[in-house]
Amino acid sequence: MLEEFQEFIDFFIDKRLNDISLGLGKKDDHYKKLEITLSEVQDKLISKTDEELQALFVEYGDIINAQMAIIYREIYICAYKDALKTIGIFETMKK
Repeated sequence: MLEEFQEFIDFFIDKRLNDISLGLGKKDDHYKKLEITLSEVQDKLISKTDEELQALFVEYGDIINAQMAIIYREIYICAYKDALKTIGIFETMKK
């Protein structure tokens, strides 16, 4: 039962993080501009390097993205736990 609950929480967290990151591109103009600029710089870099450097650049980007996903997931988990603790404190105060 506890393992199933943990799987549900993990699924919920991953879905929420995905929803948040997709939503940023729609609602935050600064984020949108940075995303476009990053893509343009990446395209320029790839077009100016040989194949081996292109592969290394892509691998580097994949690793950075994986690290950021872990960081954001951890931030979300901590915030979620903090929210649950806060709710518990408020419930205790009501009694």
